[in-house]
Amino acid sequence: MIDPWRDKPMKKRPEGERKFSLKNPVDRTLFFIIGGIALVLIVIIVILLVLFLPDLLKK
Repeated sequence: MIDPWRDKPMKKRPEGERKFSLKNPVDRTLFFIIGGIALVLIVIIVILLVLFLPDLLKK
């Protein structure tokens, strides 16, 4: 199948849009906050599974 977009020019990034970069302090802070929250949630889920899964499997 022929790609209908093959001969069309690629769209360039809009002027106001910027790339995500960990060198930027704001981006780095957001990255660590979101990553920290995700890590805490994963740890809580694992702890709950370890505590309650054996009881659920016995029934």
